[in-house]
Amino acid sequence: MVKKLGDSKNIIRQEAIRALVGIYEVMRSGDKQQNNFVGLILPYLNNSTTWHITEELLNILIICFLKSRNFYDFDAF
Repeated sequence: MVKKLGDSKNIIRQEAIRALVGIYEVMRSGDKQQNNFVGLILPYLNNSTTWHITEELLNILIICFLKSRNFYDFDAF
């Protein structure tokens, strides 16, 4: 799904973003031990093949940060 963030078609990128934000919402509603969304995204952010993927992942992290209730939502461990 992360590779779809580098697609040349906007609709595919938008749906991938929508899906990843949806995954974040599901993980946030679970137990604290299951909320490791940032831990799942960071390896892709550090090793992305194109700048498009890096840019979209940063946008997703900003969206998730703005939706978070407190900073514990971003605790990767």
